[in-house]
Amino acid sequence: MLGAVGAAALAIAAPSLSSAEPAAFKPFATEERDLVFPDIDGVPRALADHRGRPVVLHVFATWCEPCREELPVLAAVAAEPDAPAVVAVALAEPASRVRGFLDKLALHFETALVDDARATVKRWGVSILPTSILIDAAGAPRWKAEGPVDWRAPATAALLDDLKTKPRIQAGATRTGG
Repeated sequence: MLGAVGAAALAIAAPSLSSAEPAAFKPFATEERDLVFPDIDGVPRALADHRGRPVVLHVFATWCEPCREELPVLAAVAAEPDAPAVVAVALAEPASRVRGFLDKLALHFETALVDDARATVKRWGVSILPTSILIDAAGAPRWKAEGPVDWRAPATAALLDDLKTKPRIQAGATRTGG
């Protein structure tokens, strides 16, 4: 269990969707292109496993109330035909707790990872939970939202569609510069 200091150093939970406006996606770019963490079964998984398909990298914690409110809607979106891959990353929690949390809420994601070293905080600039990063089919991060997202909003659907049709770089290309 995270102590108060550990949780504060990790990230701050955003206000819940029921008490605040949904987070807006803002343009986002980083040289980071991959991460590898164990899934909730202990099997190493890489973000690059989804190359060729848009990805929602969603960072959450089981103790985060806005995450608990948002995850069921994101899971429903992920279950739709032609949906992007959703890579759900739980921060600083044991896999058994994450599995129990997902099972209790009947949430199913294609990939559920455990980042117990908080590498996503450090490498992807995550400072608020939940955080969602939209990655195009070529693996380039394009958009970031800090806080709960309205996954049913037309603007969000448009961004997800845009990821499918307009990758920033072609698959296999190397991006240089910022």
